[in-house]
Amino acid sequence: MSAEQRPQSQNTQARNENEEIRSNESQARTLVRLGQEAKFFTDESGEVYAAVMADGRPKLLKVKSRQFKAWLTGRYFEETDDPAGTDAMRKPWGFWKCWQKPKERK
Repeated sequence: MSAEQRPQSQNTQARNENEEIRSNESQARTLVRLGQEAKFFTDESGEVYAAVMADGRPKLLKVKSRQFKAWLTGRYFEETDDPAGTDAMRKPWGFWKCWQKPKERK
């Protein structure tokens, strides 16, 4: 069924879904950019940490922690005056996982 043959509600729904996807991609890119304000490093066991400025002072946060997620969502809100969507919040974690130290292979 072509776009012309589809009922208007299906066209509108498809358009809204595409706009939402583009919006989430934009949110994810913004989150990655804001996350790059942090200085990332790993400890001996491969745990990834981020050194960030929060409440006017430096803090050290595990990247997989609620505190880091709260810092990042707070930075997003400061930047955009909007909350980040749930899907957008999931995408940057793959970016930060690349900082993890690979486990030694036997």
